[in-house]
Amino acid sequence: MFTTIGFAAVTVAPIFILIFIGILLRQSGLISKEFITTASKIVFRLALPAMVFSKMSKVREIPDALIGVTLLFAGVTVIVFIILWLSAGKLPAVTHGSFVQGAFRGNIAIIGLAVIENAFGLEALQAGVVILMVMMPLYNLLAVIVLSRSSAVQGGNILKQVLLNLIKNPLIWAIAIGLPFGLHNIHMPVVVQRTLNYLSQLAMPLALISIGGSLTLRGLMQRRFLWITASAVKLFVLPLIVFAGTALFGISGNVRAAVVAASACPTAVSSFAMAEAMGADGELSGEIISATTLFSVFTFTFWIVLLMS
Repeated sequence: MFTTIGFAAVTVAPIFILIFIGILLRQSGLISKEFITTASKIVFRLALPAMVFSKMSKVREIPDALIGVTLLFAGVTVIVFIILWLSAGKLPAVTHGSFVQGAFRGNIAIIGLAVIENAFGLEALQAGVVILMVMMPLYNLLAVIVLSRSSAVQGGNILKQVLLNLIKNPLIWAIAIGLPFGLHNIHMPVVVQRTLNYLSQLAMPLALISIGGSLTLRGLMQRRFLWITASAVKLFVLPLIVFAGTALFGISGNVRAAVVAASACPTAVSSFAMAEAMGADGELSGEIISATTLFSVFTFTFWIVLLMS
């Protein structure tokens, strides 16, 4: 038991040390908001797509169990979304959207994939990328629906813009192009493989440092009930339902580990930008991102121990 806890802690620690380094670098002035913006663009437009493409090109088949757990995760997310929407209906419109989005939208692309790879290996990481392929469009669609309450822009125009952004999303293209390479066992030249490996190695450290640099700890003592509730739902309630669902359907191994870890991710950093763009409470979104990211060092350890026991 203690060995498992030690392994989980060692698995999670490097990820959050890099985030903490990002916090220190921003506080000391060594990196600026402009650096974080540029670094994030490099991560999402180049390094992370290279990593996702590289991993997908090694996928030889998609097990039925993986399709099942991905649909389970998507279904649980929609149900939790509806419950959150209804239960928080008395909140002001600008607060309601940020609260609901913060409680369901996870950072699978960066923190999720990093934890999955560190804890469970390449096979689980490949499963995580497939899960990301389904959840990314769903997250964006649900976010538009809930944030449209506080937006002065017509819902149809917002939805059109989100769909265009999804079509142009480099991660979607990396998955769509990389998967046929894997399923059809297409080999790439060595020089291409090595270039992709170098870019892949850049993705996680730069992304995690950027997340740390973007976190804000101001305001966490205000509106505690909202961000504590959102954090509890995102880090514990939602993954608990997914975990129970996989147990109910007899799903185990790396597929189960990947979907539970993906569901236990802290709130996505992109939720702040979307909340701001659609007239919701960006400050509350930032507080939820910060709180869930900091608390997830403990909850990830819990879920890894549970999955390995």
